[in-house]
Amino acid sequence: MGPTQKLRLALLLVALSAPPAQAGCEGRRVFRVEGVDRELCFVQGSEAWVSANCTKATGSAACQALTLLKSAPAVGTLSAQERNGGKNPGSVLCTKLRGTVLFAKLANGSQLSFCETSDHSLIDCNSIEQAWNARRK
Repeated sequence: MGPTQKLRLALLLVALSAPPAQAGCEGRRVFRVEGVDRELCFVQGSEAWVSANCTKATGSAACQALTLLKSAPAVGTLSAQERNGGKNPGSVLCTKLRGTVLFAKLANGSQLSFCETSDHSLIDCNSIEQAWNARRK
């Protein structure tokens, strides 16, 4: 693991220890998720896109999407069947954490996967996978 990767991992671990209500918004963007425009915020330090309402200081952990980052490392290994066919590990983790995988198609034709929690907040599946990988190493 190179110095840049170590720094990113350290920043991710610091962000995971911060309470969700204190998360900061570095940038906002509207993604068209399953045909619906959803405003998401890039959370400083965690490199995660989450629903914009997750970054508002409410005094409580009102957003379930950010709690998935803390829950992801508790998921055990992914079986060969779960990884079969080139499945996105972040999407598999989302499902294991009782989320629903949704997709956003970008203007350039690429696709992003998001995990929707029971409170309808979103987090990008890639950040769930990064949190899972960081704690497992």
